[in-house]
Amino acid sequence: MNELIEELWNSEEVKKLQENYIKYLVTEERLDGEDIDKDRCSYAWKNLYKEHYENREFWKKTCFNYNNVENKRKYEIFFGESSCRISGDLLFNFKSEKDGAKGKGKKYEHYESLIKNESDFDEEKKDLYLEILEFCNQMNYTLHNFGLMSVDGNLQIFKENVCNMDRVDMFIYWIDSYFTRKDDKLFSRIMSTYRDEEQRKNDKNEKKKTLELFLAKFQNVYNYCKEMYLISEDFVERLLDSGKEEIKCGKDVVRYMELAIEYWILKDKILNEEIIIE
Repeated sequence: MNELIEELWNSEEVKKLQENYIKYLVTEERLDGEDIDKDRCSYAWKNLYKEHYENREFWKKTCFNYNNVENKRKYEIFFGESSCRISGDLLFNFKSEKDGAKGKGKKYEHYESLIKNESDFDEEKKDLYLEILEFCNQMNYTLHNFGLMSVDGNLQIFKENVCNMDRVDMFIYWIDSYFTRKDDKLFSRIMSTYRDEEQRKNDKNEKKKTLELFLAKFQNVYNYCKEMYLISEDFVERLLDSGKEEIKCGKDVVRYMELAIEYWILKDKILNEEIIIE
């Protein structure tokens, strides 16, 4: 595994990402005063979601001009003619304290600690992997690292709290579990603000039904990844294999970084229209 990421790190594709990532980075300037998460700001909608999703057959009945949607939260859209709300999502989370992360939100610092404490890495290896980790943090808020997520069903909360440090590969594992094994854990973070027990129960059931109807549009995890993340079927298998395992040590972090970089290389080709995921 170590040799694989070192080969990847020295590849022309990674050099291209390093040279050009600023071009796709959502900076404070590009936020333009919006008090909103970077994965769902106006810049991301215009340059990623509208540009690369809107003309796909799956999304043909969905209006991506989210500012024109009659919705209290302008960063959400409605899928087709349904009531399911869709917004942006950060995929591979390498957020650090310098990015404003606090507590468990400091993924970068957690991974940094695991690398530094990995007994199987000598100092040279640790320095290399920490350098790669820094690059992963730089890529955190680029268009390469954003995808779509259902707002209904609190899937973002599920991903943050159940998927071992907000990991997209583990989230996809649970998406697959829902499709193949009808595992209801995916709905475990659905919440309601009603105080009345009956109203709360009905509200949660309605939200679950909305999410179920949306997920039914995909039929399987491969279609889900293709339409929500622009991921090809063969790469989904890589994500599923990785998503079965928790990140417990420095070697696991290296494996996860390798996966993230491979996805960003794929996404870079999509953003530059070198390939089309069909």
